[in-house]
Amino acid sequence: MVLTWPSIPRGPEISALARDSTRVIVIVGAVGVGKTTLAQKIVCERDCEAVWVVGTDSLRGVPLGAFASAVNIGAAADPDTALTSAVIALRECTTTLVVDDADRLDPLSTTLLRCLIDDGSVRLVVTLGGRGSRPSTAILPDGVLHRVELDAFTRDEAMRVIETALRGPMDDVGAQWLWNMSEGNPLYLRHLVEGSWKSGLFERSDGVWRLRSRPVVSTELASLLGSRLRNVPPDVLDALRLVALEEGIDVDVLQRATSPDAVAAAHCNGLLRFRSEGLGCVATLSHPILGEVLREQLGALAARVLRGRIVRAHLAGDSPSDTLRLATLALDSDAEIDVARTVEAAESALELCDYALAERLAQAALSRGGGIRAAMVAARAMTWQGRVNDADTLLAAVDPAEMSEAESLTWGMWRATALFFADREAAAREKLADMRARVTGRHGRDVVTSVELTFDFFANDVPRSLELTRGLFGPGEGTPPALALAASIGGAALARAGRTDQVRGVTTRGAEAAKEVGFMLGHMQIGVAEVFAATVSGQLDSLDSVLERYVPTHRGRANWVVDMYIRGLAHLAVGRAADAEDQFRRGRAAAMDGDPRSG
Repeated sequence: MVLTWPSIPRGPEISALARDSTRVIVIVGAVGVGKTTLAQKIVCERDCEAVWVVGTDSLRGVPLGAFASAVNIGAAADPDTALTSAVIALRECTTTLVVDDADRLDPLSTTLLRCLIDDGSVRLVVTLGGRGSRPSTAILPDGVLHRVELDAFTRDEAMRVIETALRGPMDDVGAQWLWNMSEGNPLYLRHLVEGSWKSGLFERSDGVWRLRSRPVVSTELASLLGSRLRNVPPDVLDALRLVALEEGIDVDVLQRATSPDAVAAAHCNGLLRFRSEGLGCVATLSHPILGEVLREQLGALAARVLRGRIVRAHLAGDSPSDTLRLATLALDSDAEIDVARTVEAAESALELCDYALAERLAQAALSRGGGIRAAMVAARAMTWQGRVNDADTLLAAVDPAEMSEAESLTWGMWRATALFFADREAAAREKLADMRARVTGRHGRDVVTSVELTFDFFANDVPRSLELTRGLFGPGEGTPPALALAASIGGAALARAGRTDQVRGVTTRGAEAAKEVGFMLGHMQIGVAEVFAATVSGQLDSLDSVLERYVPTHRGRANWVVDMYIRGLAHLAVGRAADAEDQFRRGRAAAMDGDPRSG
């Protein structure tokens, strides 16, 4: 398949701008937002020929150099004579004069442009390369100038353009990667999509396009951005490389890893941006794609050493660093952080549903004596990735006699779960019985009951599911962790039995418990039970309120997967099968992807 890049839709805007009364149109925007494309479309809309003048850095030192191809002024004796000759020659121009990148004209060409605008006899379309460019109102009579501000795409606009080019839906995880890296810039977005396409990174799963890894920058764009780095001093380039390896790095950490002077110089040259975050200040590159270019230029060994410098600079500071970011950097560096922080980071990745990263971190901790806690994180990550046999093998190698009761409870719960979903129900229930015999407190018994409820529901034992649900959510209800675990399945069991009027009580208490214990993925999953109940009861008008309560507002892989599953069920409930299928496919593709981090 050959990608066909869609045109940026600006039809109504072009029609308005193409009116005969509009003599001068000034288009302002950053590099790559489509200024030249819009200028071309305006000329086409006017159905006339155009003379193009382009400002370039190479001609900035040549008086009227940009206009040399548009007008012949001969061998003028002085600048004033040359300027007068050029104005007279261009007044006779019956076509539209397009001046592209006017902010890069030489001084005399800029003066000529101002004279033409003031004269009003030439129809002009002018593009300016930065939002800071402001035409001088002193030389622009009212009614002559029409100014157009072009912005980058919004995320939804970018998604629409990507899917039009691919001729099919794109999963949200890959789209977020492309959005983060392009920041909505149409030019950069196109080069990322085309570069990734040519590299074979796109694949189709259930009709949904997804990326197998981070997008890659096309050769053309890498060359364009790489040219900005050719004359950068070594110490500044070193600072930029560090930021490329940790976008959003704390400025104090960056200064410890390199030098305050290098950081200041990079900022003054427009290559670094600073923004406030919390009580501190973080540094990012002038554009995320510049980071891709810098990372491409680094060898694996050099990148490993630089990450080590970043890790050590973090550890040398007084304020605590983000454990997940720090541990992820340390994985591929020549520095180490303590095992406990690595396990803590693995648990954070697990909560974010980045199961591959969680497993990597947990395995790294295991190799350095991380023990039972690391083994359980690794096993849970394997289970969520569908590798239940691998999870059971890992957990079976751990001796429960060495664990505390809390560790033994978690170990037994996940081992039983792995066995059950590996179609070894008898062994799973035997493990549950063993767990029940070992626990001594109410909390442990309630957690075992919540796991048993899950098994009974998926084994289609509805009466037993209802009995366990009533036991947990009835008088003398279970402990909050057990309620958070059981609410989704308990609510679904009630709905399946036709007792939809009881579902809201279970899900409301479960949602409260999930928030209380910080089990946010469980909170979102509870929404599935309410959608199921609304479907069974025919109360479809309540679906919007369910979505409002349970669909996550923050972006991220875990949120996308649950969001799309809940929305898919809601579409299916009201008979929109095609919309439901689209949501389910997108959710499945999101579940298969890695997590697009903004750094």
